[in-house]
Amino acid sequence: MLQELYEQYKDTFSKSDHKLIQYLLRNEEQLQYLTSEELSAHTGSRLTSALKRFEETASLTEDLKMHFGNNTAKTLDRMDPALPARAADLLLQAQHVYIYAPDASCGLASIFCYRARRLGIQPVLLEGGSAIYEYMVNITGNDLVLLFSFSRLLGETRILLDHCNKINCPVILFTDLFATQEEMPSRLTFYCYRGEPNEYHSMTVPLLVLDLTILNLMQASKNSLTSSHYLEKLRAEYAQIIRR
Repeated sequence: MLQELYEQYKDTFSKSDHKLIQYLLRNEEQLQYLTSEELSAHTGSRLTSALKRFEETASLTEDLKMHFGNNTAKTLDRMDPALPARAADLLLQAQHVYIYAPDASCGLASIFCYRARRLGIQPVLLEGGSAIYEYMVNITGNDLVLLFSFSRLLGETRILLDHCNKINCPVILFTDLFATQEEMPSRLTFYCYRGEPNEYHSMTVPLLVLDLTILNLMQASKNSLTSSHYLEKLRAEYAQIIRR
């Protein structure tokens, strides 16, 4: 544990920090018996920001575990257990899947696209601004729109929700906004609790919920196993050129 923390933070340590940590690493079995005075005597330096950082890191890790655990529990408590399977069915039935994932949610979209391509689904990423109209002319009721909307409801999201409702195009919405949860006949909403307004808002919970959906998607797809075998065959065939 001490070695891992050292590797993580060593670039920020001063010379005295390095000297102290090296001594601790050499005498790790004796740490519980050493006092701060003895450490100073052996290393010729006072306890520095290095040890404080280790202590703060350990405390922060526990706080984050509790924080994300609470967020996950609140999310799953509000979610219909059948929702991921229903979302998977809609995705498999769609002729095309369009995705609007602004700001930090673009990472979620990348993960979904990476997994979906294995199943023969080729998602289309929507651009924001006036460019969105160029995509909307091609969206039909046989398609599906996957939306990620966190912290605020953007104009593009409002337009897509309204347009999809008019043409009866299915929508899957990931959001932390209660205001977007009014019922629409062809929409599934995954509410992802990310904390109170004054707290750090992570994508950990939305990623967990998205993973549940992807897992159901792969289980429901008839092409999943075949695609996986073909993928491994391609990797093996061209391993001398590009390794995994």
